[in-house]
Amino acid sequence: MPASLKLLSPWNLPHSVLLAEGERIEISSAIKGFLAALQLPSVADSLARLRDLPDWRQPDTAHCTRPEVDPALRSDEIRDYDKYFLIEHVTSSQQAFSLLHSLRESCRVFLEYCAAHPSTPNLVEAQKQGFISHARLLQRVFGLEETR
Repeated sequence: MPASLKLLSPWNLPHSVLLAEGERIEISSAIKGFLAALQLPSVADSLARLRDLPDWRQPDTAHCTRPEVDPALRSDEIRDYDKYFLIEHVTSSQQAFSLLHSLRESCRVFLEYCAAHPSTPNLVEAQKQGFISHARLLQRVFGLEETR
């Protein structure tokens, strides 16, 4: 498990991200591989496929503890929250890759936990569906929706 999961600060989340053509191809391929991994029936198979995906571009990030839009939140409160949940609020000039990495890491940790502590299949499937919905949301944010 990573020391902390890096999440874009909620007050900086984009509604849409314009990608260069190379980034569109790279991110589209990454999301398709992620979705394929979660379609596999067993936790072990999903985890193995997720681990076998090519490394995704590592985004540059900077720690962020002070929202510009909500002065009611104090830096020490944000820091305490981050420490408790083992997350780190960050900013990044590569928001798409930051969002993609946080999705992959949270899913990987979940699947590792399920592999070590077998759970009710319906609960595991429900969480996998949540990750699938998250990936599809990212496709929309990045303008990568496919017509069905």
